[in-house]
Amino acid sequence: MKTTEQKRVVKATMRAAFIFLIVVGGGYAISQFFLADFSNTLLETTLSDALSDTKDMGKFISEKLNEGFISPNDRARIQEIKDKYGFVYIVAADPDGGVVFNMGVPQAFTLGKVHSKGVSPLVLKGPGVHIPVYDIAVGMPGGRVLHAGIPQEGLAPELAEVTNQAGNLLRILFALALGGIAATIVYGGYMFRKVKVLRSEVERQRRLAYLGEIAGNLAHEIRNPLNTINMNIQLLDEKLSSADDKTREKLSRIRSEIIRLDGILTSFLKFARPPRLAIEKVDITEVLSKLIEFFGPEVENAGQHLSLDIREEIPPIRGDPEQLRQLFLNLLLNARDASSGSGEIIISAHKTARRVHVSVSDSGCGIEKNQLERIFEPYITNRDKGTGIGLAIVRRVAMDHSGSIRVESTVGKGTTFTVSLPR
Repeated sequence: MKTTEQKRVVKATMRAAFIFLIVVGGGYAISQFFLADFSNTLLETTLSDALSDTKDMGKFISEKLNEGFISPNDRARIQEIKDKYGFVYIVAADPDGGVVFNMGVPQAFTLGKVHSKGVSPLVLKGPGVHIPVYDIAVGMPGGRVLHAGIPQEGLAPELAEVTNQAGNLLRILFALALGGIAATIVYGGYMFRKVKVLRSEVERQRRLAYLGEIAGNLAHEIRNPLNTINMNIQLLDEKLSSADDKTREKLSRIRSEIIRLDGILTSFLKFARPPRLAIEKVDITEVLSKLIEFFGPEVENAGQHLSLDIREEIPPIRGDPEQLRQLFLNLLLNARDASSGSGEIIISAHKTARRVHVSVSDSGCGIEKNQLERIFEPYITNRDKGTGIGLAIVRRVAMDHSGSIRVESTVGKGTTFTVSLPR
Protein backbone atom coordinates (compact mmCIF):
# COMPACT_ATOMS: atom_id res chain seq x y z
CA MET A 1 0.00 0.00 0.00
CA LYS A 2 3.06 2.20 -0.05
CA THR A 3 2.27 3.86 -3.35
CA THR A 4 -1.54 4.00 -3.11
CA GLU A 5 -1.67 7.62 -1.92
CA GLN A 6 1.12 8.59 -4.31
CA LYS A 7 -0.81 7.03 -7.19
CA ARG A 8 -3.90 9.00 -6.26
CA VAL A 9 -1.97 12.27 -6.16
CA VAL A 10 -0.19 11.50 -9.46
CA LYS A 11 -3.47 10.50 -11.10
CA ALA A 12 -5.22 13.68 -9.95
CA THR A 13 -2.27 15.82 -11.08
CA MET A 14 -2.12 14.13 -14.48
CA ARG A 15 -5.86 14.59 -14.93
CA ALA A 16 -5.62 18.30 -14.10
CA ALA A 17 -2.58 18.73 -16.37
CA PHE A 18 -4.34 16.88 -19.19
CA ILE A 19 -7.43 19.08 -18.90
CA PHE A 20 -5.25 22.21 -18.79
CA LEU A 21 -3.30 21.18 -21.92
CA ILE A 22 -6.46 20.22 -23.81
CA VAL A 23 -8.14 23.53 -22.99
CA VAL A 24 -4.99 25.54 -23.79
CA GLY A 25 -4.58 23.71 -27.11
CA GLY A 26 -8.25 24.18 -27.96
CA GLY A 27 -8.10 27.82 -26.93
CA TYR A 28 -5.08 28.42 -29.14
CA ALA A 29 -6.82 26.76 -32.10
CA ILE A 30 -9.92 28.89 -31.52
CA SER A 31 -7.78 32.02 -31.23
CA GLN A 32 -6.08 31.14 -34.51
CA PHE A 33 -9.50 31.25 -36.15
CA PHE A 34 -10.74 34.44 -34.52
CA LEU A 35 -7.40 36.27 -34.55
CA ALA A 36 -6.21 35.13 -37.97
CA ASP A 37 -6.27 38.73 -39.31
CA PHE A 38 -4.93 40.31 -36.15
CA SER A 39 -1.58 41.31 -37.69
CA ASN A 40 -3.26 42.90 -40.71
CA THR A 41 -5.76 44.66 -38.45
CA LEU A 42 -2.93 46.04 -36.31
CA LEU A 43 -1.08 47.25 -39.43
CA GLU A 44 -4.22 48.86 -40.78
CA THR A 45 -4.73 50.64 -37.45
CA THR A 46 -1.10 51.82 -37.47
CA LEU A 47 -1.36 53.04 -41.08
CA SER A 48 -4.89 54.37 -40.78
CA ASP A 49 -4.02 57.89 -41.99
CA ALA A 50 -2.10 56.56 -45.00
CA LEU A 51 -4.94 54.14 -45.72
CA SER A 52 -7.52 56.93 -45.61
CA ASP A 53 -5.49 59.19 -47.92
CA THR A 54 -4.86 56.25 -50.28
CA LYS A 55 -8.62 55.67 -50.58
CA ASP A 56 -9.17 59.32 -51.41
CA MET A 57 -6.29 59.15 -53.88
CA GLY A 58 -7.86 56.08 -55.50
CA LYS A 59 -11.11 57.90 -56.09
CA PHE A 60 -9.22 60.90 -57.49
CA ILE A 61 -7.10 58.78 -59.85
CA SER A 62 -10.20 56.87 -60.95
CA GLU A 63 -12.00 60.12 -61.84
CA LYS A 64 -9.03 61.37 -63.86
CA LEU A 65 -8.68 58.01 -65.65
CA ASN A 66 -12.37 58.16 -66.57
CA GLU A 67 -11.74 61.64 -68.01
CA GLY A 68 -8.93 60.04 -70.02
CA PHE A 69 -6.19 62.38 -68.89
CA ILE A 70 -4.04 63.01 -65.80
CA SER A 71 -2.55 66.46 -65.98
CA PRO A 72 0.84 67.51 -64.60
CA ASN A 73 -1.00 69.34 -61.82
CA ASP A 74 -2.85 66.11 -60.96
CA ARG A 75 0.45 64.22 -60.87
CA ALA A 76 1.90 66.95 -58.63
CA ARG A 77 -0.98 66.47 -56.20
CA ILE A 78 -0.43 62.69 -56.20
CA GLN A 79 3.31 63.29 -55.73
CA GLU A 80 2.61 65.36 -52.62
CA ILE A 81 0.79 62.42 -51.05
CA LYS A 82 3.56 60.09 -52.21
CA ASP A 83 6.19 62.31 -50.57
CA LYS A 84 4.08 62.77 -47.44
CA TYR A 85 4.08 59.06 -46.63
CA GLY A 86 7.24 58.11 -48.48
CA PHE A 87 5.39 55.84 -50.90
CA VAL A 88 7.80 53.76 -53.00
CA TYR A 89 5.14 53.22 -55.63
CA ILE A 90 1.53 54.03 -56.49
CA VAL A 91 -0.01 51.57 -58.95
CA ALA A 92 -3.59 51.33 -60.23
CA ALA A 93 -4.58 48.03 -61.85
CA ASP A 94 -7.63 46.87 -63.81
CA PRO A 95 -9.58 43.77 -62.67
CA ASP A 96 -7.67 41.73 -65.26
CA GLY A 97 -4.31 42.84 -63.80
CA GLY A 98 -3.41 45.41 -66.41
CA VAL A 99 -1.66 48.49 -65.01
CA VAL A 100 -3.45 51.74 -65.84
CA PHE A 101 -1.39 54.05 -63.67
CA ASN A 102 2.14 53.76 -62.25
CA MET A 103 4.20 56.16 -60.22
CA GLY A 104 7.28 54.53 -58.71
CA VAL A 105 9.83 51.83 -59.61
CA PRO A 106 9.35 49.68 -62.73
CA GLN A 107 9.18 46.54 -60.64
CA ALA A 108 5.88 47.82 -59.27
CA PHE A 109 4.19 46.53 -62.42
CA THR A 110 4.15 43.05 -60.87
CA LEU A 111 1.73 44.38 -58.25
CA GLY A 112 -0.92 44.71 -60.92
CA LYS A 113 -1.72 41.01 -60.43
CA VAL A 114 -2.40 41.47 -56.67
CA HIS A 115 -6.07 42.15 -56.01
CA SER A 116 -6.26 41.58 -52.23
CA LYS A 117 -7.23 44.66 -50.21
CA GLY A 118 -5.91 45.77 -46.85
CA VAL A 119 -2.33 46.09 -45.55
CA SER A 120 0.26 43.36 -45.81
CA PRO A 121 4.07 43.25 -45.56
CA LEU A 122 5.93 42.20 -48.67
CA VAL A 123 9.29 42.68 -50.37
CA LEU A 124 9.54 44.54 -53.64
CA LYS A 125 12.14 42.59 -55.67
CA GLY A 126 13.82 43.20 -59.00
CA PRO A 127 17.23 43.73 -60.61
CA GLY A 128 19.18 45.63 -57.97
CA VAL A 129 16.00 46.22 -55.94
CA HIS A 130 15.09 44.67 -52.58
CA ILE A 131 12.70 46.91 -50.65
CA PRO A 132 10.60 45.63 -47.72
CA VAL A 133 7.31 47.55 -47.86
CA TYR A 134 3.85 47.62 -46.42
CA ASP A 135 1.49 47.29 -49.37
CA ILE A 136 -1.75 49.26 -48.95
CA ALA A 137 -4.39 47.96 -51.36
CA VAL A 138 -7.77 49.75 -51.66
CA GLY A 139 -10.66 49.39 -54.04
CA MET A 140 -11.35 51.87 -56.82
CA PRO A 141 -14.52 52.41 -58.81
CA GLY A 142 -14.90 50.03 -61.72
CA GLY A 143 -13.30 47.09 -59.90
CA ARG A 144 -9.81 48.54 -60.05
CA VAL A 145 -7.32 48.21 -57.17
CA LEU A 146 -4.89 50.90 -56.06
CA HIS A 147 -1.61 49.77 -54.44
CA ALA A 148 0.68 52.09 -52.50
CA GLY A 149 3.88 50.87 -50.84
CA ILE A 150 5.47 52.42 -47.74
CA PRO A 151 9.01 51.31 -46.81
CA GLN A 152 8.98 49.31 -43.58
CA GLU A 153 12.18 50.88 -42.33
CA GLY A 154 10.85 54.35 -42.89
CA LEU A 155 7.72 53.77 -40.83
CA ALA A 156 8.76 51.57 -37.88
CA PRO A 157 11.65 49.13 -37.62
CA GLU A 158 10.58 45.47 -37.76
CA LEU A 159 6.91 46.43 -37.44
CA ALA A 160 5.83 43.34 -39.33
CA GLU A 161 7.69 41.08 -36.90
CA VAL A 162 6.29 42.99 -33.94
CA THR A 163 2.72 42.67 -35.16
CA ASN A 164 3.17 38.95 -35.78
CA GLN A 165 4.63 38.51 -32.30
CA ALA A 166 1.79 40.56 -30.83
CA GLY A 167 -0.71 38.30 -32.58
CA ASN A 168 0.98 35.16 -31.30
CA LEU A 169 1.20 36.61 -27.80
CA LEU A 170 -2.48 37.46 -27.84
CA ARG A 171 -3.33 33.93 -28.99
CA ILE A 172 -1.18 32.43 -26.22
CA LEU A 173 -2.71 34.71 -23.58
CA PHE A 174 -6.19 33.84 -24.80
CA ALA A 175 -5.39 30.12 -24.61
CA LEU A 176 -3.82 30.45 -21.17
CA ALA A 177 -6.82 32.42 -19.95
CA LEU A 178 -9.12 29.61 -21.04
CA GLY A 179 -6.79 27.11 -19.41
CA GLY A 180 -6.82 29.14 -16.21
CA ILE A 181 -10.61 29.27 -16.25
CA ALA A 182 -10.74 25.50 -16.74
CA ALA A 183 -8.23 24.94 -13.93
CA THR A 184 -10.28 27.22 -11.68
CA ILE A 185 -13.41 25.25 -12.46
CA VAL A 186 -11.63 21.96 -11.74
CA TYR A 187 -10.17 23.35 -8.51
CA GLY A 188 -13.56 24.77 -7.55
CA GLY A 189 -15.11 21.34 -8.08
CA TYR A 190 -12.40 19.76 -5.95
CA MET A 191 -12.92 22.32 -3.18
CA PHE A 192 -16.68 21.84 -3.37
CA ARG A 193 -16.26 18.09 -2.90
CA LYS A 194 -13.79 18.71 -0.07
CA VAL A 195 -16.19 21.08 1.69
CA LYS A 196 -18.94 18.53 1.21
CA VAL A 197 -16.77 15.84 2.80
CA LEU A 198 -15.87 18.17 5.68
CA ARG A 199 -19.52 18.98 6.26
CA SER A 200 -20.32 15.27 6.29
CA GLU A 201 -17.51 14.70 8.77
CA VAL A 202 -18.77 17.48 11.04
CA GLU A 203 -22.26 16.02 10.88
CA ARG A 204 -20.87 12.56 11.57
CA GLN A 205 -18.93 13.83 14.59
CA ARG A 206 -22.04 15.57 15.91
CA ARG A 207 -24.06 12.41 15.45
CA LEU A 208 -21.35 10.29 17.08
CA ALA A 209 -21.15 12.63 20.05
CA TYR A 210 -24.90 12.39 20.50
CA LEU A 211 -24.95 8.59 20.14
CA GLY A 212 -21.90 8.31 22.41
CA GLU A 213 -23.62 10.27 25.13
CA ILE A 214 -26.72 8.09 24.88
CA ALA A 215 -24.62 4.92 24.84
CA GLY A 216 -22.67 6.03 27.91
CA ASN A 217 -25.83 6.78 29.89
CA LEU A 218 -27.50 3.54 28.82
CA ALA A 219 -24.39 1.51 29.64
CA HIS A 220 -24.31 2.81 33.20
CA GLU A 221 -28.07 2.32 33.66
CA ILE A 222 -27.94 -1.23 32.32
CA ARG A 223 -24.70 -2.38 33.96
CA ASN A 224 -26.00 -2.07 37.54
CA PRO A 225 -29.02 -4.38 37.13
CA LEU A 226 -26.92 -6.63 34.91
CA ASN A 227 -24.38 -7.10 37.71
CA THR A 228 -27.25 -7.86 40.10
CA ILE A 229 -28.59 -10.49 37.73
CA ASN A 230 -25.13 -12.02 37.38
CA MET A 231 -24.70 -12.26 41.16
CA ASN A 232 -28.08 -13.92 41.56
CA ILE A 233 -27.28 -16.39 38.81
CA GLN A 234 -24.09 -17.30 40.66
CA LEU A 235 -26.08 -17.88 43.85
CA LEU A 236 -28.60 -20.02 41.98
CA ASP A 237 -25.78 -21.98 40.42
CA GLU A 238 -24.34 -22.72 43.86
CA LYS A 239 -27.72 -23.73 45.32
CA LEU A 240 -28.59 -25.87 42.34
CA SER A 241 -25.27 -27.65 42.25
CA SER A 242 -27.14 -30.95 42.54
CA ALA A 243 -29.65 -30.10 39.84
CA ASP A 244 -29.86 -32.02 36.56
CA ASP A 245 -27.49 -31.22 33.69
CA LYS A 246 -30.20 -29.52 31.62
CA THR A 247 -30.93 -26.98 34.36
CA ARG A 248 -27.27 -26.26 34.96
CA GLU A 249 -26.71 -25.87 31.17
CA LYS A 250 -29.44 -23.23 31.07
CA LEU A 251 -27.84 -21.38 33.97
CA SER A 252 -24.45 -21.53 32.22
CA ARG A 253 -26.01 -20.16 29.02
CA ILE A 254 -27.57 -17.28 30.96
CA ARG A 255 -24.22 -16.42 32.55
CA SER A 256 -22.52 -16.52 29.11
CA GLU A 257 -25.06 -14.09 27.70
CA ILE A 258 -24.61 -11.80 30.71
CA ILE A 259 -20.85 -11.81 30.15
CA ARG A 260 -21.38 -11.06 26.44
CA LEU A 261 -23.70 -8.17 27.28
CA ASP A 262 -21.15 -6.84 29.74
CA GLY A 263 -18.52 -6.96 26.98
CA ILE A 264 -20.81 -5.02 24.68
CA LEU A 265 -21.40 -2.41 27.37
CA THR A 266 -17.65 -2.14 27.95
CA SER A 267 -17.15 -1.50 24.22
CA PHE A 268 -19.89 1.14 24.28
CA LEU A 269 -18.23 2.89 27.21
CA LYS A 270 -14.82 2.81 25.52
CA PHE A 271 -16.33 4.46 22.49
CA ALA A 272 -18.62 6.89 24.30
CA ARG A 273 -16.13 8.02 26.92
CA PRO A 274 -12.63 7.27 25.67
CA PRO A 275 -9.75 7.66 28.14
CA ARG A 276 -7.45 10.66 27.85
CA LEU A 277 -4.43 10.06 25.66
CA ALA A 278 -1.19 9.25 27.46
CA ILE A 279 1.19 10.65 24.87
CA GLU A 280 4.72 9.29 24.65
CA LYS A 281 7.25 8.17 22.05
CA VAL A 282 5.94 5.01 20.39
CA ASP A 283 7.90 2.47 18.35
CA ILE A 284 5.28 1.27 15.88
CA THR A 285 7.40 -1.69 14.78
CA GLU A 286 7.65 -2.89 18.39
CA VAL A 287 3.90 -2.45 18.96
CA LEU A 288 3.09 -4.48 15.85
CA SER A 289 5.65 -7.19 16.65
CA LYS A 290 4.26 -7.71 20.17
CA LEU A 291 0.73 -7.71 18.81
CA ILE A 292 1.60 -10.50 16.37
CA GLU A 293 3.18 -12.52 19.18
CA PHE A 294 -0.02 -12.11 21.19
CA PHE A 295 -2.57 -12.55 18.40
CA GLY A 296 -0.65 -14.88 16.06
CA PRO A 297 -1.48 -18.21 17.79
CA GLU A 298 -5.21 -17.44 17.72
CA VAL A 299 -5.02 -16.74 14.00
CA GLU A 300 -2.97 -19.86 13.34
CA ASN A 301 -5.48 -21.99 15.26
CA ALA A 302 -8.20 -20.62 12.99
CA GLY A 303 -6.28 -21.96 9.97
CA GLN A 304 -5.02 -18.56 8.86
CA HIS A 305 -1.55 -17.09 8.51
CA LEU A 306 -0.46 -13.78 10.06
CA SER A 307 2.76 -12.07 8.94
CA LEU A 308 4.57 -8.75 9.40
CA ASP A 309 6.06 -7.10 6.30
CA ILE A 310 8.22 -4.08 7.21
CA ARG A 311 11.12 -3.50 4.81
CA GLU A 312 12.43 -0.19 6.11
CA GLU A 313 13.16 1.48 9.40
CA ILE A 314 10.01 3.10 10.75
CA PRO A 315 10.60 6.25 12.83
CA PRO A 316 8.88 6.59 16.21
CA ILE A 317 5.69 8.60 16.54
CA ARG A 318 4.02 10.50 19.38
CA GLY A 319 0.96 8.71 20.67
CA ASP A 320 -0.76 6.55 23.26
CA PRO A 321 0.71 3.03 22.92
CA GLU A 322 -2.24 1.29 24.58
CA GLN A 323 -4.86 2.95 22.40
CA LEU A 324 -2.75 2.36 19.27
CA ARG A 325 -2.45 -1.28 20.27
CA GLN A 326 -6.25 -1.41 20.61
CA LEU A 327 -6.62 0.19 17.19
CA PHE A 328 -4.47 -2.41 15.42
CA LEU A 329 -5.97 -5.26 17.45
CA ASN A 330 -9.46 -4.24 16.31
CA LEU A 331 -8.26 -4.27 12.70
CA LEU A 332 -6.74 -7.74 13.18
CA LEU A 333 -9.95 -9.05 14.74
CA ASN A 334 -11.89 -7.60 11.83
CA ALA A 335 -9.48 -9.24 9.33
CA ARG A 336 -9.71 -12.58 11.12
CA ASP A 337 -13.51 -12.58 11.11
CA ALA A 338 -13.59 -11.52 7.44
CA SER A 339 -11.49 -14.55 6.41
CA SER A 340 -13.44 -17.78 6.67
CA GLY A 341 -11.29 -20.91 6.84
CA SER A 342 -7.78 -20.57 5.48
CA GLY A 343 -6.55 -17.10 4.62
CA GLU A 344 -3.68 -14.69 5.00
CA ILE A 345 -3.41 -11.51 7.05
CA ILE A 346 -0.49 -9.18 6.33
CA ILE A 347 0.55 -6.18 8.41
CA SER A 348 2.83 -3.80 6.53
CA ALA A 349 4.26 -0.38 7.29
CA HIS A 350 6.14 2.33 5.42
CA LYS A 351 7.08 5.94 5.97
CA THR A 352 6.75 9.16 3.98
CA ALA A 353 8.16 12.61 4.65
CA ARG A 354 5.54 13.45 7.26
CA ARG A 355 3.65 10.28 8.09
CA VAL A 356 3.86 6.63 9.02
CA HIS A 357 1.41 4.34 7.22
CA VAL A 358 0.36 0.96 8.63
CA SER A 359 -1.79 -1.39 6.54
CA VAL A 360 -3.70 -4.50 7.59
CA SER A 361 -4.66 -6.66 4.60
CA ASP A 362 -6.75 -9.80 4.50
CA SER A 363 -7.77 -12.22 1.76
CA GLY A 364 -11.33 -12.50 3.00
CA CYS A 365 -14.76 -11.92 1.53
CA GLY A 366 -14.36 -8.19 0.96
CA ILE A 367 -16.88 -5.40 1.53
CA GLU A 368 -19.64 -4.31 -0.81
CA LYS A 369 -19.04 -0.89 -2.35
CA ASN A 370 -22.29 0.53 -0.99
CA GLN A 371 -21.24 -0.43 2.54
CA LEU A 372 -17.75 1.11 2.52
CA GLU A 373 -18.96 4.58 3.46
CA ARG A 374 -20.80 3.27 6.56
CA ILE A 375 -18.42 0.74 8.06
CA PHE A 376 -16.87 3.30 10.43
CA GLU A 377 -20.22 4.34 11.83
CA PRO A 378 -21.05 2.95 15.28
CA TYR A 379 -23.43 0.04 15.63
CA ILE A 380 -23.01 -0.92 11.95
CA THR A 381 -21.89 -4.55 11.54
CA ASN A 382 -22.39 -7.53 9.24
CA ARG A 383 -21.40 -10.11 11.87
CA ASP A 384 -24.05 -11.90 13.91
CA LYS A 385 -22.19 -11.38 17.19
CA GLY A 386 -20.56 -8.09 16.30
CA THR A 387 -21.18 -4.91 18.27
CA GLY A 388 -20.49 -2.47 15.46
CA ILE A 389 -18.10 -0.55 17.70
CA GLY A 390 -14.68 -1.90 16.69
CA LEU A 391 -14.12 0.10 13.49
CA ALA A 392 -15.74 3.19 15.03
CA ILE A 393 -13.14 3.00 17.82
CA VAL A 394 -10.39 2.52 15.21
CA ARG A 395 -11.40 5.70 13.43
CA ARG A 396 -11.75 7.67 16.65
CA VAL A 397 -8.30 6.62 17.90
CA ALA A 398 -6.75 7.48 14.52
CA MET A 399 -8.38 10.92 14.53
CA ASP A 400 -7.42 11.51 18.16
CA HIS A 401 -3.80 11.02 17.02
CA SER A 402 -4.29 13.57 14.17
CA GLY A 403 -4.27 10.67 11.75
CA SER A 404 -6.65 9.12 9.26
CA ILE A 405 -7.80 5.73 8.03
CA ARG A 406 -8.92 4.58 4.61
CA VAL A 407 -10.19 1.27 3.30
CA GLU A 408 -9.85 -0.48 -0.05
CA SER A 409 -11.84 -3.62 -0.71
CA THR A 410 -12.70 -5.99 -3.53
CA VAL A 411 -15.54 -8.45 -3.03
CA GLY A 412 -14.20 -11.98 -3.03
CA LYS A 413 -10.54 -10.92 -2.87
CA GLY A 414 -10.03 -9.09 0.40
CA THR A 415 -9.79 -5.79 2.22
CA THR A 416 -6.98 -3.44 3.24
CA PHE A 417 -7.23 -0.86 6.02
CA THR A 418 -4.47 1.77 6.03
CA VAL A 419 -3.87 3.95 9.07
CA SER A 420 -1.81 7.12 8.54
CA LEU A 421 -0.24 8.74 11.59
CA PRO A 422 1.95 11.88 11.78
CA ARG A 423 5.65 11.38 12.49
